[in-house]
Amino acid sequence: MNEPAETLEHLFLLRLRGQGPEHPRTRATLQNLIVGKRTRAADIGATEAELPEGIDPDGVRLDGDHVDAEIHLQQLAMHLQQHRVDKLGGDDPRTMIATAYLAYALALGDHLDGQVESAAVLAEDAHDGLADAADEHAEHLGDHDLETAAFIHEWISEKLALS
Repeated sequence: MNEPAETLEHLFLLRLRGQGPEHPRTRATLQNLIVGKRTRAADIGATEAELPEGIDPDGVRLDGDHVDAEIHLQQLAMHLQQHRVDKLGGDDPRTMIATAYLAYALALGDHLDGQVESAAVLAEDAHDGLADAADEHAEHLGDHDLETAAFIHEWISEKLALS
C-alpha cells in the first residue's frame, strides 16, 4: 500500500465497514479518492443534466442535510466512470470499480425515483465483473476493489429490500 490512491481505497473500504455507507466521512473519502484519480480540473467540472426519461419533477427529492455534497459526489463518480469507459473500455477492472463507486453515489443520494434500482444494476455488474477479473488474475485489479464492490452491492441490495 505505497500509493496514496491505494491508501484512500483502503480507507474507503474501512469507512464503509466501520462508519457505514451513509456516514458523511464515508462519502467524503470517496469524493477525495475520485478527485485524486482525476487530476485535471476540466475532467471533474459539473455539467448540466436533464431529468432521465420517465422521471417528472415530482419524482425528484432534494431534501436532507447533505444534498449538495451527494449531488457533487454523483457528478464526480459519473465523470470518472465515463472517462474510464471511454479510455479503458467497460470490462477493465479500473472501469468496474468506478462503476461500483457510481452505484454507491447514486444509492446514497436516492434523489430520483428509480435511482436505487439503477444503482443496484450497476453494483451487480461491477461486482460480477470484478469477481471474474479476480478469478482471471487480471491486471489493474486493486487490492480492495472486489471487497469494496461486494460491500456496495450488498448494501444496495439491503436498501432495496427495505424499500
